[in-house]
Amino acid sequence: MFPVQISKQTFAKVSTGQGSAGAATAALTASPRVAAYGVYIRNHHATAHMFVGDSNLTAANGFRLDCAQSIWIPVEDPRDIYVLQDTVAVTYSFLVV
Repeated sequence: MFPVQISKQTFAKVSTGQGSAGAATAALTASPRVAAYGVYIRNHHATAHMFVGDSNLTAANGFRLDCAQSIWIPVEDPRDIYVLQDTVAVTYSFLVV
């Protein structure tokens, strides 16, 4: 039997927000928030997808986040994440941990 090590990871603060991915590439949030572990993003649209990436984001190079799908991104500053709609505006929410 191998020894099992269990560690507890906690964080001091959780920050949340919502936005809408539009036709122009835009930062996930404009508010300064510091993430200890990263950012969780969820696409709330029932049928449309959106794209997630850096400041050079386009539909051709972005990570496609399908309807009702989520992604975890280990980043310190959520302002470094950019979003873009595909065909219609997409509402999303995010959780900074």
